[in-house]
Amino acid sequence: MISATSRASLDMSRIAFAVVGFACVVLWSCVSAADEGLAAEPSFSDAEIKIILSHGPWPTRVGPDPSNRVSGKPDAIELGTVLFFDQRLSGSGTKACATCHVPERNWTDNLPHGVGMAQVDRNTPTLMNLRGQRWYGWDGAADSLWSQSLRPILDARVTWRTCSAMTSSCPAATAGYSAPRRHPSTTRRCS
Repeated sequence: MISATSRASLDMSRIAFAVVGFACVVLWSCVSAADEGLAAEPSFSDAEIKIILSHGPWPTRVGPDPSNRVSGKPDAIELGTVLFFDQRLSGSGTKACATCHVPERNWTDNLPHGVGMAQVDRNTPTLMNLRGQRWYGWDGAADSLWSQSLRPILDARVTWRTCSAMTSSCPAATAGYSAPRRHPSTTRRCS
């Protein structure tokens, strides 16, 4: 049996529960009405729209690289993608660009020091948003993206492969492309 004090306590709990429930319903209806007001379309004047649009587009469009005759061409992009994941470009045949620039890790390897053919002095930099930069490499020694991409291939600590060995090891990938021409900012020629 339930005593009188227990019954009164139970009744008070039910009343308190009902009051809290009612308050929640009232509060919910007020919040819903406020949300409808917040979801309304903002209205901007023509002058405000012009100012907003002057800050974009985001990201800014970058034109083709004038120092790269195949910049932005679909065949060149496809070739670059194939070569980026191809391990035959390394001297040992076991490393690819994607070994250190892992897509799932924001195009880096998350190590304090990169490891290619040997450990290097610095971490592997990300490849995100490179096209908009002006200087490339940790030391800023490359002025174009294509010239920077040759540096790790020719570095004995990273992948180390000569240009002639690269083209002979993967002739199908480079079919239809002649040897790159010398650019005034480079001292090496791949042939």
